[in-house]
Amino acid sequence: TGNDGNYGTREYPLATLHKAYNNVEDNGNIILLSDITQNYQANFNSTNKRISLFSDGTNHFTIYRGSACTDSILSVSNGNILVISRISLNGNKIAAHAPILYCFYETTAVYLNDNSSVINGNNTAIYSAGGVGLDDGAKLYVNDSHIDNNVTLNQGGGVKVGTDAQLIFNSGSISSNSTTDPNGYGGGVSVYHGIVDINGGELAYNKARDGAAIQLDHSSITLDNGSIYDNSASYRGGAITLTGYSSMYASNFWIGNNTAGTYGGGIAIRSSSSFWMYSGSITGNTAGTNGGGIDVSPAGTGFYMSGGSIQYNRCNTGSNCGGGVSSYQASISNTGGTISGNTPNETSIV
Repeated sequence: TGNDGNYGTREYPLATLHKAYNNVEDNGNIILLSDITQNYQANFNSTNKRISLFSDGTNHFTIYRGSACTDSILSVSNGNILVISRISLNGNKIAAHAPILYCFYETTAVYLNDNSSVINGNNTAIYSAGGVGLDDGAKLYVNDSHIDNNVTLNQGGGVKVGTDAQLIFNSGSISSNSTTDPNGYGGGVSVYHGIVDINGGELAYNKARDGAAIQLDHSSITLDNGSIYDNSASYRGGAITLTGYSSMYASNFWIGNNTAGTYGGGIAIRSSSSFWMYSGSITGNTAGTNGGGIDVSPAGTGFYMSGGSIQYNRCNTGSNCGGGVSSYQASISNTGGTISGNTPNETSIV
């Protein structure tokens, strides 16, 4: 155990993150020697400071949210760059009104590296993430790390990507996150006027009403590798919902075994949004009504397929519900992909 009256050396360690941050110089290191508990929010908010935060040696230590901490465990802002390695930020399922990790300001960046994690968040506030919140141009890089088992009220169980912010998900998992509100969206990731790049990893077992794994509104996503599977939406978008002029560009991916109560077992496309599919596969998804693989409607939306496959998906209302693709007044084209083996029919175009 440390003491904030100490020097902050290995022999005389400090007790809290905030004190360690104030003591360390730019390009310095904060080394955890044991598990610690944060009973108030640590603010990494000096201007343009780069810090590495990691566990001692080959250890993997945990920073727990204490019972008195209803804010974030850690807030990073003002252009700080924080590299986290071999550390878990654990919300302890304590009811709070903020995400576990909150990052904001346009040059702020956080890297989750080397099996780090953000887990067990429980945010009861509206429009706020359970695990990680990003706003005002901040960036989060996820490298062989995990954002799992977080819950929030209605938006972004795992991650909320806000205005001009960006999530770069390279490897690891965003899994088993959810929203508790019956009208919640983005169980894994919610994106509003933001950007998502997925280059690997998996999004699985997330739950929400709309966009169980990912929900985008006035946003863009590039999906190049990665797997999105076994997510469940009570309404639409078992894996992904695009709405509000959002766009998606995808290749070398798998979206499989997701379910939606009504539309788009795999993907639901709405409100002047569009999806360009170059390769990859959408397989084994189920919709309660229309579009087992993809549901795209109304006029102004678009789905443009030039490669990949949409196979073995199903929808459950009638003989013309579009087991593979259901479209209503939307713009769709297929110039090179495969749509086959879907139940009860391949496509429904109205």
